[in-house]
Amino acid sequence: MELLGGLSKGFNPPGPGSSADEEESVNWEFGGRFRHAGWSAEVIGFYSDYDNLVGTCTESTGGGCDIGDQFDGGTATVAGLEASSGGQFSSIFGWAIDIPVRLSYTWTPTAEFDSSFDSDFGPWGDVKDGDDIPYIPENQAQLSVGLAATRWRVNVIANYVDETRTTAGSGSIPNDESTDEYLIFDLAADYRFTDRFSAFTRIDNVLDETYIVARRPSGVRPGKPQSAMLGFRYSF
Repeated sequence: MELLGGLSKGFNPPGPGSSADEEESVNWEFGGRFRHAGWSAEVIGFYSDYDNLVGTCTESTGGGCDIGDQFDGGTATVAGLEASSGGQFSSIFGWAIDIPVRLSYTWTPTAEFDSSFDSDFGPWGDVKDGDDIPYIPENQAQLSVGLAATRWRVNVIANYVDETRTTAGSGSIPNDESTDEYLIFDLAADYRFTDRFSAFTRIDNVLDETYIVARRPSGVRPGKPQSAMLGFRYSF
């Protein structure tokens, strides 16, 4: 059993020509790790206290602004918990095949502005003290289960992300200001021909699910569609 903790000071200077103040934060984390017989688990709590949160206009955020414009968001708080565990079941059924398993989960119940202000930055707008910061989901999780032998490995990865706001606000999320809750599955595999030469493949979004991940800068934006790749790797 290991205990860990950390304290860091965050600082992000404004860009050239920006009228925004620098972004500053104090970040805390505390948790523990446990390892036994090839299995491990980790739980870490995090807390970030922003003296000034800065929003930057980019091609992906949009927001009725010029690319590179920066906006002050005042004080804000982000806090939550990260947990993960993993290991493998070895030589299942007497075969020379292992089953590696890995689960991770992030819970962010607090991601909110601590002051009221009116912003020209589209994702923020007219902000009230206590409003949620957009695009920070409360729940995220990933589960990976595989089969592994001497020369090959196959993994199925399930990815879950909660719905989240696309514009600052509180209470229930309006349908036209929300992303989708989604669960997608990916598949990854590799085969080692020699100690130096191997092949690998990956299929993302195996079931070709359609889901909304953003509503800016130009309306609804879908998540990554089904896609596949194949590659080879040689180590010198």
